[in-house]
Amino acid sequence: MLLLRMIPRPTVIFAANDMIAFGALLAFREAGLHCPEDISLIGFDNLQFAEMTSPPLSSVSQPGFQMGTSAAQILIDRVRGDDGPAKHLVLETALKIRDSVAPPSLISAQKSPSSRRNRLSK
Repeated sequence: MLLLRMIPRPTVIFAANDMIAFGALLAFREAGLHCPEDISLIGFDNLQFAEMTSPPLSSVSQPGFQMGTSAAQILIDRVRGDDGPAKHLVLETALKIRDSVAPPSLISAQKSPSSRRNRLSK
């Protein structure tokens, strides 16, 4: 994972979905990193498995049932002849905070090149 080789390394990764976040957890372990001590991780979808990972994955939850019923209603309206402009719906999400996130540690901040330069210039 290229992000893990960056200097300074990111303090958090927000994955496009929980499945990608699960893969990121594996990449962290392969790189010898600990989540969230070395790097935090957030997924998107809030799959049931998110609570079962180690550490449990923080994730953004979507209103799946509401998304489905809204899409079905728009489709039914179209089939019945509604030829108006495309509808734009914004549905509420919720952040489920679990053990995969923590504030950036002082240790990771001290390892960054810019903070080393700042300490050396004092």
